Amino acid sequence: RSSLYNEGLRPLMYSEKRAKNEGIGWARGGQETVYYASSIYSRGSEGTAWHTLTWTFKPEYDRDTLLFAHSYPYTSTKLHCEISLLLSDPAKAAVMQYGALCSTNARNACTLLRITNDQPPKIGLPVKKRAVI
Repeated sequence: RSSLYNEGLRPLMYSEKRAKNEGIGWARGGQETVYYASSIYSRGSEGTAWHTLTWTFKPEYDRDTLLFAHSYPYTSTKLHCEISLLLSDPAKAAVMQYGALCSTNARNACTLLRITNDQPPKIGLPVKKRAVI
């Protein structure tokens, strides 16, 4: 079994100076990315092998603050703002149900978003006449 990292995926990188100077936020970066099962196991030698992700990176700017991530950072605040924007459109809101499924251990709402069209399918749609040459 392979990993997308071994197929060319690279970690995400955020440079404060690059964002300020070039207007570029989170972007894929790094070279020589390798993901592999290590020799460390989660419950002794019988457990699942832990995995290691390694890569090299050369900073573009001196004295920069760099952040690395596996996936694009996404906050629940951003999620709720985007859902609110969708719900502000009556056509979209007609097929959406939004609420809390449950609470997390930290007592945050676990969002439930149901998107469906409860209308029965239209049977017997009118046939358009077409000319055949």
